[in-house]
Amino acid sequence: MYNIFDILPNNFFNVFIGNNKRIISDCLYLVYHSFKSDLSFSSTKEHVLMIFQDYFENHVTFLESDEDLNGSRDKALYILKRLKECNWVNEEIGENYETFVTFEDYSIKILENLFSLDNNNDNGEYSGLIYNIFMSFNTFDVNRGDLVFETGYENTKELANKLKNLNSNIKKYIQNLLEEGIKDDLEALLKSLLQDYQAKIVDRAYYNLTTYDNPSKYRQRIINNIEMIINNKEYFDIIVRNIMERKDLGYQEALDLLLNQKDYIINAFEHIEEIMQEIDSKNNKFIESAVNRITFLLNNQKDVEGKINNIIKAIASGSDVSELGNIYLNSFVSRDSLYVPRSFSKPLQSKLESLVVLDETLKQKALNQITKAKNYSHKYIEDKVLKLLKQKGSFLGSSLSINNNEDLATLVLIYLYGFTYGTKYEVEPLNNEVIVNNYRFKDFKVKEKING
Repeated sequence: MYNIFDILPNNFFNVFIGNNKRIISDCLYLVYHSFKSDLSFSSTKEHVLMIFQDYFENHVTFLESDEDLNGSRDKALYILKRLKECNWVNEEIGENYETFVTFEDYSIKILENLFSLDNNNDNGEYSGLIYNIFMSFNTFDVNRGDLVFETGYENTKELANKLKNLNSNIKKYIQNLLEEGIKDDLEALLKSLLQDYQAKIVDRAYYNLTTYDNPSKYRQRIINNIEMIINNKEYFDIIVRNIMERKDLGYQEALDLLLNQKDYIINAFEHIEEIMQEIDSKNNKFIESAVNRITFLLNNQKDVEGKINNIIKAIASGSDVSELGNIYLNSFVSRDSLYVPRSFSKPLQSKLESLVVLDETLKQKALNQITKAKNYSHKYIEDKVLKLLKQKGSFLGSSLSINNNEDLATLVLIYLYGFTYGTKYEVEPLNNEVIVNNYRFKDFKVKEKING
């Protein structure tokens, strides 16, 4: 059985135990990115200490230690000492007796993964992967066929992982809609939708994945090309022989390796439609949840606050609060009790009510509330956008005025609905960031849907 501590030292993760973990993480990040430009992942000890010193001189930190640390130099030496104790780095004496600090090989791999956990930055690289897989099998070079299958296999695995991450990230944003601190804060919710979700999900991944770089464009051709190559006995034999020679394997081992790679790529692309449908479904679910929350907050926030205020006032004045709403007395009967609560029934009394005259103000208020709810429906937003498109053609999101939360909600919904199935317009994310009435977001173009 494989165990990570057959490779990693037992105290390797001890640097992240205790109150210094965030400081050490910062220092590791700084020195790792400084080392990346060097092929040996090393630097002089003095340079490393200068990086740590600069960090402590520019950050207000408290470093917990049994040692007496008087200044940034002492703190820098302490951090380096901890990294050496836990076997993240080692020191070597180079030319001119200069001391160098070098990351251990396993440390480099660990850091590469730790600092790529926030993988939103590469969400947009689906297109390169899909196109490369397609082109490698479309312009197939049989003499490099073993490398083509190996690269295609690795790229397909990476593509599958990225799609799963995108699926998971959308699910995370759905859960965030229900988080305390945002679910009842309309402005925070709208900002989250317009900035966070827009930048990390739609702009970098979802848009290209569902338009220009949709895997469906290449799926069948990739599968057909691979099957054609495998069914060519001459090609097949050359590829297997090259694998045997390059990897020093027997014929059967090389054959199994090639067939496993082939099966994985074909199976992944045969089922990629299912993953895409699930991603699309999650995105639509997210939009539906967001719209419901926005509509609830816009239409009901004042009513809920009013009811609570009225109840508090009634309690303070000693009035009967039962008339203000459905308030019940909560009682508890032990499971061990032999007493069976009696049920009470009252005779039904009926009487003719006098004709009720509706208050015009209340009537108008109710009608306004119903109309307001409709103002955020898919149909209403879509009709509004189509009318604007008819009047002035394609337009930018930044051209819409934002004078209140209702305007902001409309802007957000125009953007979100643009990515739902069946919408008669489409939204194209742009790279330039804009500020409209103190709201910062990446601009987008609203345009007529092609073939829509």
